[in-house]
Amino acid sequence: MSYELHDSDTANMIAAADTEDETLATVAAYVAAHGRAAVETWVMLRASADGAHKEAVAAGTALAERAACPGTRGRLTAASHPAARPSHSPCPASPRTPVGPRTAGSPHPR
Repeated sequence: MSYELHDSDTANMIAAADTEDETLATVAAYVAAHGRAAVETWVMLRASADGAHKEAVAAGTALAERAACPGTRGRLTAASHPAARPSHSPCPASPRTPVGPRTAGSPHPR
């Protein structure tokens, strides 16, 4: 598999990489330099090994959020489900992060 970044307004390919993490690092660096608005028209595609099939993975705000929160692939993002993110965190909650009130016997201190 490989990953590509495209600008949906211009139909230009921006970058390509072998892994999603490399592609997200490109997005994160661009957002850091130019702000989230700069990637509003970007879409990340995952291409099959032979390049014959491509599918959209994330676009715009969801892409910027995914790039800002490494290790969240395959989980809910705040863009798709606001309750998935604690209000104090820029990233979605991980499966090990407690999101509810602490209960007696809970292994997670608050």
